Amino acid sequence: MINISNYQPGEVVRYPVVLLKGTLSDIDADTIFVINKSSTKRTRVMKGVVHNGRFKVLCELVPGENYLILRAGSIETSFNLRYKPQTNPYYVRIIYFTDKSGDTRYQTPFPDDPQDYRGKLDTLAKLLQTFTAEKFHDLGYPRRTFNLELDENGDVKVHILKGDKSKEEYWKLDGGQLYDEIYDEIARKMPDPYAKNLVIPAFTYYDPEAKKLYAHAALGGGNQALMGGVNLFAWPNSLQDVQRYFMDDTIVNTEKVFSDSVWRDTVWGCASTTIGAALHELGHTFDLPHSTDPYDIMSRGFDYFTRVFTLVEPPHARRPQSYEFKENEEAYWAPINAEAMLANRWLALDRMRFSDENLTDIYIERSDMKLIVQSPNGLGFVGFDYKGESNFYLPLFGKSLKEVSVPLRELGRKIGSEKDVTIRVVDGEGNVFHSGLEELLRGPFIQSWQFSRITVKWQDYNSFPQISLEKLKEIENSARSAPLTRFKTSFIDFTRVFKGENEHIAGYAFRIIKSEGARRIKILTGSDDSLRIWLNGKLVKEVLALRGAHPDEDTTEVELLTGENRLLVEVDNWEGGWGLLLRLEDEDGKRLILTDDGYLKVWDDSQDKRLLAIILGPWVRKWHFSKITTPWENKSVLPHLSDEEMDKIVSSALSQPLTDITEGDAFVDFVKFYKSLGRTTDIVGYVVRKIHCDKPMKARVYIGSDDSFSLRLNGKLCMQVVAMQGAKRDQYSGDIEFQAGDNILLVAVANGGGDWGLFFRLEDEQGNDLYITDDGRLTTTPPM
Repeated sequence: MINISNYQPGEVVRYPVVLLKGTLSDIDADTIFVINKSSTKRTRVMKGVVHNGRFKVLCELVPGENYLILRAGSIETSFNLRYKPQTNPYYVRIIYFTDKSGDTRYQTPFPDDPQDYRGKLDTLAKLLQTFTAEKFHDLGYPRRTFNLELDENGDVKVHILKGDKSKEEYWKLDGGQLYDEIYDEIARKMPDPYAKNLVIPAFTYYDPEAKKLYAHAALGGGNQALMGGVNLFAWPNSLQDVQRYFMDDTIVNTEKVFSDSVWRDTVWGCASTTIGAALHELGHTFDLPHSTDPYDIMSRGFDYFTRVFTLVEPPHARRPQSYEFKENEEAYWAPINAEAMLANRWLALDRMRFSDENLTDIYIERSDMKLIVQSPNGLGFVGFDYKGESNFYLPLFGKSLKEVSVPLRELGRKIGSEKDVTIRVVDGEGNVFHSGLEELLRGPFIQSWQFSRITVKWQDYNSFPQISLEKLKEIENSARSAPLTRFKTSFIDFTRVFKGENEHIAGYAFRIIKSEGARRIKILTGSDDSLRIWLNGKLVKEVLALRGAHPDEDTTEVELLTGENRLLVEVDNWEGGWGLLLRLEDEDGKRLILTDDGYLKVWDDSQDKRLLAIILGPWVRKWHFSKITTPWENKSVLPHLSDEEMDKIVSSALSQPLTDITEGDAFVDFVKFYKSLGRTTDIVGYVVRKIHCDKPMKARVYIGSDDSFSLRLNGKLCMQVVAMQGAKRDQYSGDIEFQAGDNILLVAVANGGGDWGLFFRLEDEQGNDLYITDDGRLTTTPPM
């Protein structure tokens, strides 16, 4: 009996190549075939892999009904699937980029290599498409994936683009320069706003004598993913070759060619890393950041790409035996990235009429201590990234929400930083928006403005628009007569005010500022793009730039007159986003608010301090570091410490000041402290806190470490984990009990290499966050 586990008979598929998985009743069977009786393509018959009664086999479909026969030995079963091609005009385009000679040959160690770059890139594209759909399905989502540009035979259109330079000229460029050069050439010669371009250079080259690699960049973003072609020789030439190549443990001669395979140095290893990396870079074009999940495509999980299409990983240069991996050890799209992609218009499957208008608002509701994200277009995805890596998200798929709120306490627990935090939103139209958390905490910004009905053409971004004094007065009078428009967010989005034409244009915002006497103030601004400011008709600021808006990029000191002062701001937009951030301070740096009736008041920042304390979260950042360290030689255990040795470590630590080694970051970075002592590898470091309790108290510890850790309370071992791992928030948890009086908390963290440190927080029995004051007391009130 042949049982297909991942498809139902008659299921509709929206992409041409499926991966069929299942089981065989004959566990001794060593091969399986699928025959597509509806196809006349060369892939009509496909051979799969079998291991211990399990199988995987690729099958290429043709539009319409596909009648399949699966055959393993004497066992045979029939199955049907229906292929309905996508109609989504947003697609992934495959470009093979040559130098100006047009030479399509790639470097290869095999003398009989057919140099079939078209077959390789057709296969590559279809595998990436299939991988995406299948891994979404494994997570419980629909089988959605990006569209490909196919010809009438169902083959991927591989575009050959001849560059303007010789290969030697391209070789002189670093990765970023090569990316930009190719990006510009595609923009000039093959512009298409509907395309995400996956580009493979034909001229990637490794010089074995000089041990130097040329044009093997791996970069992605915007509408371009660039993947160097140094290991094209390891990519399968056709779908029939996929599992043969992915099981090929032939050693690659690194004296002749470069092996981009994380030292596995086999054909399958080179294929796995570089094909997986191509998908990784394509992920960046879908606005995905890097990931900390070890099997996610957006981390080094792309090294395990071939596992998705095989059942056993072959030997490689550093492992002489095969490895029977588990299903959760395959490369995949982590759920946070799957949800982000599913909201992206490039995965819409069918043609839709999308709006590009930015209607997303992201702001902090200070009274409720919540972050609000809303859009009348709906919300497809809301995620939070930290230091360029995905951190957490709100599951929104299929919910059709227009507003969500996130308690700041949750941000504090899950990230615990005001800096380097990005809120990433995909609205219901597939538009992507970003907002920095730190920018939302700045302020208060002026959120109410009067706008002139008059706009001015901006025809040259090298100079400001030409405006006469009479025209300026006309613009100001128009704005002054307009109603006050209030924005929910600190960013004043001019595209919402000036509908229709909003490129190569200047718009104007106006406010009256009333002052009881002459005084100096500071105007702090950020704009997208250029900016001019007039106060009482006098030009006081000019910033000529093509830029995005960021808070406090410019500071302008001005003198207010007694009574009414007229503030007029011009924001020039060349293309894309258009808007303004503007706030005020007095001479002493105190923040000011401008009331709707035009008066200035000093901002009460006490609520902001509480807000910031909640955002920083309950993470224990301050520790006494011991200068005593211990060698870590046996990675299977932590070093044994006698009571006397522990006492010395604690005394050493308490003799040191209480240190916030990574201010504003929840991660306690041991490398930062111990590097001054000269050693950070194969070592154990120690941190201590003295905690005073008026009575016995139970608490729950949440801890994450890089690498191993142990936790002792009053000399008693309470928790221990021995592992080579990266640190994650709330990686482990356990219960501890503080005694009445003073308690000594000792945490040891061992490092085998690389990053080294600790995440640590506490909760009481009711689940309330516990904070440790500088004098060592536990409280549920965030420190201000």
